Amino acid sequence: MSNEFLVTLLIAIGLGWLLISFTLPYFKELSGITAPVAGIFMKIAGYTGIVIIVGYFVCSALVYNLGRKTLKESLFGYVKWGNRRFNRAGMLLQLAISLGFIFCTFCMMKQIYHLNHTDLGFDRNRIGSISAFNTQLMPYADRIKGIAAIEDVYKTSDPFLPRMGSSTTSFNAWDGKTDDVPLSVDLMYISPQFIDFFKIKLLSGQNFDDNTPENEALINEEAARLLGWENPVGKILPGHGGNNWTIRGVIKNLYFDSPTAAIKPYIYLPQTNAYTFVFKYRENMRGQAEQAITQLIRSDHPGVEVKFTYMDDVYKNFNKSENALILVLKILSGICLLIAVFGIYSMVALLCEQRRKEVAIRKVNGALVIDIMNLFFNEYLLLVAIAAMIAFPVGYVIVKPWIEQYVKQISISWWIYAVIFAVLALIGTLTILIKVWKTANSNPAEVLKVEN
Repeated sequence: MSNEFLVTLLIAIGLGWLLISFTLPYFKELSGITAPVAGIFMKIAGYTGIVIIVGYFVCSALVYNLGRKTLKESLFGYVKWGNRRFNRAGMLLQLAISLGFIFCTFCMMKQIYHLNHTDLGFDRNRIGSISAFNTQLMPYADRIKGIAAIEDVYKTSDPFLPRMGSSTTSFNAWDGKTDDVPLSVDLMYISPQFIDFFKIKLLSGQNFDDNTPENEALINEEAARLLGWENPVGKILPGHGGNNWTIRGVIKNLYFDSPTAAIKPYIYLPQTNAYTFVFKYRENMRGQAEQAITQLIRSDHPGVEVKFTYMDDVYKNFNKSENALILVLKILSGICLLIAVFGIYSMVALLCEQRRKEVAIRKVNGALVIDIMNLFFNEYLLLVAIAAMIAFPVGYVIVKPWIEQYVKQISISWWIYAVIFAVLALIGTLTILIKVWKTANSNPAEVLKVEN
């Protein structure tokens, strides 16, 4: 029997290697993994060897133990249909692993969905920028605005997503400072149209206008918090060389860095020159906008390659590895769930065979089909409850640190546990129903005749 198991295991491993060979290029592209293929297969070979060795010895031990019990039971003239404790322990392990995988996958999917749809403090949708080799693009800003597929154009010196660079400054003293630790802040130069174009919320004070002096500034929430100012408007930040800035207003934090990067304190200063621009295309008109812009630029520069970058795509690319992980976990969760369903059906089939006589006697004594089915349902629900008590705390310990690496985080609400438990309980109940219904409706006279 051990040799048969080994042959089956080797066939399964061979099929697994073929599947890996076929899917690995796609997975590397999706996840952004750059490791050499040879190194990946060397690690897989090592894991495969461990699985073969451990699997063979575990199978051999089980077969040896089963052989001893069978001989002992044969000597006493009694055949026992398997060890119920072992069956329950195996089923409990399957259910716990399935619940754990499903719980972690669900929480991670919820976190990624939250990152892709959460409020970042600005509108990143339908906003793109252009690059064209050796071509001055600023002269096209006003002309592009006249294209029917374009909603608006914003001239800027800093297309902040993706960020091309940054400048910083530090402050050693300000009103209310109580320690000697300097504060380092990032600088960004913006025009009065910045807030309206990106739909940014001004929390207090006033936006820039065309007459705003260069010594006035806006700050974000994080800068106000680190400065310790509850009402920053009108306060003065003393900079280097006498460059003092008067705070004109406070805007909402803008999350345009990687989702794992902590929010930085920012000072927004009036821009004096614009070197580039970004555009906003109309709903469902991305393709038309690209085509019209390309034609416009190529009318002056034939054959030039025009490339487009979109803020929403840039932000989603931050989560590329997470999306690949979610795909893998979805597959593993599906496999675990499938294995659990097969395990439930096998366990119930064995229990039905073991308890055929008990079921027949109960029916003779007036038990209803629903009463008999409850015998199996109660046992299964107890196993699911115990598995949940094991899987959920372990899953929480695993997934919580992963969630905490992101600035924007979800909360693991109680309903997540309830829904996952209910789904697995329902799947198991339906699986049991298929097998137990036939057993519960069998003729007790025929069963007792066979048993006797």
